[in-house]
Amino acid sequence: MIVDGERISISEVKRLIKAFDDECKNVAGLFFDQCRKGKFGDAGRSEKFRAFWMEVGLRCGVDPQEAFVASQYDKFAEDVRSGWAALLARPDVSEHHKQTIHKALIVQQTLGMESQHTPIQVAKDSQQFAGDPFEVKEIAKTYGTHAEESLIKRLMNSTALH
Repeated sequence: MIVDGERISISEVKRLIKAFDDECKNVAGLFFDQCRKGKFGDAGRSEKFRAFWMEVGLRCGVDPQEAFVASQYDKFAEDVRSGWAALLARPDVSEHHKQTIHKALIVQQTLGMESQHTPIQVAKDSQQFAGDPFEVKEIAKTYGTHAEESLIKRLMNSTALH
């Protein structure tokens, strides 16, 4: 692969992709940590969210956060892209680190365009991402805060956790 006139070896491309994926997993883990009970009261999204991933984790024999990260990390690609792009403008980031970030962003974007597995993420801090507090409470009242069996079965039958 050629980036800005520089030929990048296959091992370097793999390393850059791994670094990007690792950062997506890190951001997914941070998101999981932030979904704590209380933001929307006892009927908040996080209660149902945690119940769902607790059940998935138990069925997979792993920590709920590990189950979430393993199956959902690719949904955080846009956060990583924007975070890394912001680092390019910071004066306290070394030029070497900026070059690595630049290459990783180009490699990930280029390969992502050719892949059928291009992650899509709703905007952070939007109603779709965080949920409308009133709607979240109404959903919890109507459907409860338990993990939906049909959703768990669909996830367990997918390749997302394998």
